This record gives sequence, structure tokens and C-alpha cells, in this order.
Amino acid sequence: MLFENIDQIKIAGFTGFHKIRELWLDTSGIPPVKGVYLVLYKGIGRPEFVGTGTAGPFRGANPNVPLEQLEKCWVDGTPVLFIGKAGGTSRVTGKLSKDSLRSRISKFVKVGRGEKVGRWGGRYVWQIRNAGDLVICWKKMYERDPLEVQNRLLRNFETVYHKRPFANQELVGVTGTGVL
Repeated sequence: MLFENIDQIKIAGFTGFHKIRELWLDTSGIPPVKGVYLVLYKGIGRPEFVGTGTAGPFRGANPNVPLEQLEKCWVDGTPVLFIGKAGGTSRVTGKLSKDSLRSRISKFVKVGRGEKVGRWGGRYVWQIRNAGDLVICWKKMYERDPLEVQNRLLRNFETVYHKRPFANQELVGVTGTGVL
């Protein structure tokens, strides 16, 4: 899969393309099935980063990182900020997760409103000024394990850009090869 622009992402089968500010109000249009999702930046150039983002604390820890860290993690030449998954095998426990795209993306956007939801994946996006203008799209999975697809997308991204997507910094030990 190519990550250079929205048209390539659509060709790869991603749908939805809703601004986060819309999803703060209503996530009922997101399918209740497993899959993978992307958080996209549609602006020109680098966004403005803020020292204190909108994410709430997780287990009492501050979700914010230094601005220098955000600058270091930024990836030029792609709108893709984060590659997430919903359902399938859990990266942490190895057990099957019952999360759907709707439930997982709902949790993700609640983090951006400062709510406590018990996870922090992709938290760097909440230190982008006007994070509500970021876009989320998804690809439904029926037969394939979203963890396998997420791993392949991450490896493909790393092959092209020589680093992980901006907000996938907390993922370690990503496995899998090939492309989607």
C-alpha cells in the first residue's frame, strides 16, 4: 500500500474519512466490525504542536511529550499519522479482542476529549493544534486478523519512510512482513 495521499489510501480500500470533531459527536456511522483504521493529517506542511494536548491522563501519567519529541517523530510526505486496529488478536495478551472499529475509534476520540478510557494508543495526535480537524478512515476485516494487517501496514510504512508513523511510537516489537 502507498501512503503518499488520500487517493492512494482510498484505492487500498479505506472508507469513512470523517473529521475527528464529527466523531466526537457521533460514532454510529462507523461499522461494528473488526478492522484497521488510519488517522490522517490533510494540512500542508507540518502542523503546529502544543505543549499540552487534549488527551487525559492514563493511570495517573501525563500523556504529553516534549515538543522536540513530536518534531523528531513527524514524518514528511504522508498524511498518515497513526495506524490502529480494532478486534482480532491482542498485541499485549495474544487473546482475541472483541473491539470493533466503532468501539475502538470511539475510545480513541474520547481520549482526545480528555476522557479516561483505559488506553493511550496514538496519543501524540492530541498534541496537534486543532486535532479535531484530523481525519479517521477505516478498512473492515472479515477473514483477516487486524493485527496481521496492522503489522504489515506498519512494516510497509517503515520501509518507505524509515520510521514509524508519527503517533505509533508506543508500538514495539511489531512483527510481520509484506504489504497489504
